[in-house]
Amino acid sequence: MALDEVGAAVVAAWCSDLERLRADRQTWRSLAYLRGEDERGYECDLHELARARALWTLQYASTPEDLPLLRFLLGQEATARSEDPFQGCGEELELAGLLVAEHRQVHDVALQWQAKTANFDTWCGYDLAFVLAGGVEDTVAFVRAGALEDREALLQRITGEQGGPAMSQEDVDAWLVATRERFPRDPADEAPWTWMDRLRRLGDGDGARHYLRLWAVELPQDNPHALGGLQRELAEFGDFTEAADVQRRVLALIQGPDARAAGLRRLAELTRLSGDFTTAWQSLQDSLGHLDDQPGWRDAGLGRSFIEEHFLLAAAATDDSLARIVLDAGHRYAGTVPRLPLSMLEVAVRAAVRVGDADLAWHYRTVCDTERRRIEAGLG
Repeated sequence: MALDEVGAAVVAAWCSDLERLRADRQTWRSLAYLRGEDERGYECDLHELARARALWTLQYASTPEDLPLLRFLLGQEATARSEDPFQGCGEELELAGLLVAEHRQVHDVALQWQAKTANFDTWCGYDLAFVLAGGVEDTVAFVRAGALEDREALLQRITGEQGGPAMSQEDVDAWLVATRERFPRDPADEAPWTWMDRLRRLGDGDGARHYLRLWAVELPQDNPHALGGLQRELAEFGDFTEAADVQRRVLALIQGPDARAAGLRRLAELTRLSGDFTTAWQSLQDSLGHLDDQPGWRDAGLGRSFIEEHFLLAAAATDDSLARIVLDAGHRYAGTVPRLPLSMLEVAVRAAVRVGDADLAWHYRTVCDTERRRIEAGLG
């Protein structure tokens, strides 16, 4: 099967579920927000993936008759965002908002406002164009004339300081067009990584991996950005050796000290994850050769990730002498960087314990405790 045919085949398989939803509203209950716990004991929405699959199908196959179902799905996504302890906005909320907005019904303003106000992240990230999708002037007039819940706050947000609309109709239309380009109607126009991510989320690892193999065959071999995407997807599947091989091809195509330092640090990470600890150590040393040409690299994100990779490698290395050498190097660099992040300090503790250096483990535990107290004081 060709790459551009895979998405259509997946959607065709999903459409059988969509037909059931269209035929029987009672089945919508399987898509409603349902609070529960995942296998790790964390609070979650037990119907999140079922609802996402329905939305993904409707992205490609919705009809005008699906508006009631789309409204239901948007309402459930808004409820999920308001109930999620981690808040967030999320692709599915935006997709549901778009599919409702495309019907251009002014009466959907309250539903879109519910999504906009679900939490702090949606307030910032869920675009006002969704709220005004029924027509800017018509929506403002509808809200002014109506008795909607939260009417004053809604009216204040959709109007400017002079009482006019907060967005022009042209801006709303342009936003909806641009958003639809992010969520194409034709499955063949979907980004490859979107299919892989969706199939993985649904637990279809074999399908996602098959898609990845088809994509890899068609990928331009002289494009470092495309190869970088392939490398990341391979790593997502745990194919670290193959991902490292692709990363070597990326390195052969990129120039500049920053890019090469970052590429070599990534190669060190991938080879560490594949169990090739000697190559990982060599890649870190090669990365340093490019970092040394950059003043202030220890204060940059790349410099900090370079130091953290030392601790991760020292904790993972099976050879005691290599682990000791890598830990000493990481500790030496860490001493030149102020206020290391807590996550890195915790890895440093693990590395010191792995090497059997009780004094260094105590040192990093002490620094960890100090950083935790600083964070707690800031939150308080």
